[in-house]
Amino acid sequence: MSLYPRYSSTFFFALTLVSAASAQDRIAISIENLAPSMGTFQTPFWVGFHGGQFDLYDRGAPVSSPLERLAEDGATGFIASSFLASGAGSLEATIPGPNGPIAPGDRAFRMLLVNPMDPGSQFFAYASMVLPSNDAFVANGNPMAHPVYDAQGQFIFEDFIDADVLDAGSEVNDELPANTAFFGQMMPDTGTVEGGTVELHPGFLPAGSGGILDDFRYRNGQFTRPGYANVMIRMRRAPAITAERTYTALTNGSNVVPAVATPATARVGALLRENGTLLRIVFAKRNLENVIGAELRLGGPGENGPAVATVVGPLAPAGGSFGGDTLTMDVRGSMLTGPLADYPLDALSAELEAGNVYFLVRTSDGDDTTSGSPGDNPAGEIRGQFN
Repeated sequence: MSLYPRYSSTFFFALTLVSAASAQDRIAISIENLAPSMGTFQTPFWVGFHGGQFDLYDRGAPVSSPLERLAEDGATGFIASSFLASGAGSLEATIPGPNGPIAPGDRAFRMLLVNPMDPGSQFFAYASMVLPSNDAFVANGNPMAHPVYDAQGQFIFEDFIDADVLDAGSEVNDELPANTAFFGQMMPDTGTVEGGTVELHPGFLPAGSGGILDDFRYRNGQFTRPGYANVMIRMRRAPAITAERTYTALTNGSNVVPAVATPATARVGALLRENGTLLRIVFAKRNLENVIGAELRLGGPGENGPAVATVVGPLAPAGGSFGGDTLTMDVRGSMLTGPLADYPLDALSAELEAGNVYFLVRTSDGDDTTSGSPGDNPAGEIRGQFN
């Protein structure tokens, strides 16, 4: 027996998939600063796709001149020139945050066209200066640590967290404002030459030394303490800009985390249209009362995540049934919120393509002293993962 025997055929209109082939993948790169509030910033990230030969640094060896300029001043142009001159790859970019430097909690986003069969685009490299600092940075030392495609052109990139801050060894870590980027330095390359080698960074000077940690803006910035994570780098294959896509989610209480006992169900379609600039949500519901909101949220099965687009609401509690059996809502890039705020719809469509978006409906009967019964689950009554 079907779980949805009485749904109107209205829901199923236009749930068709138009395929499109392209020699290039649209790859969405998202870089999130995981530092706590009043922690460290990151300079705009340099990224490159290469054939596995572009080696940014080796621990225990002197830093290269291009990487020194990034580690001391955040300048990416020197690495970009070195990369292109090396012949290791031909695709590189600098990815800034919403306001240039990437603040704690912010994400930087960029869409790039990558040929999956190009031998020079099989691996990913990155580098960014930690702010404020004399010459602290994050980057991959193993050029083959982050494969993007296998030999058959299949996308195999795995998201990762970089928690290792490195010391370029090129400038003394005196944390004097005149020598320290993002801390008072007015001119590049003004610090005291150290002449050391690339190593794990020992951390900022202790609080009370008059250095970075004594500035209230960065008082939580000691990146050597346990559990401190600097950045998460995600990569997604996005639909071709001229292609249409259809994603569906079957929502019920058992998918909520933690699970909810409710007879309510819904079937949701997400239809990517208008050259990737519009996402039409078709929401067909049953036995659903007192809805106060419904959102698209980021997260995999079994994990809760932030809302990135509002589909319904906010509505007043205890509203009973609302609307018809089927509702339609259009989402555009300007409507994205949370970690995807200020980004194009590409950012959401890439997460949909990766199966990292779910639909959540929240309910409330208006009585704040009780919750958990059907029609009264403010944290979520039904949920479904798009695929």
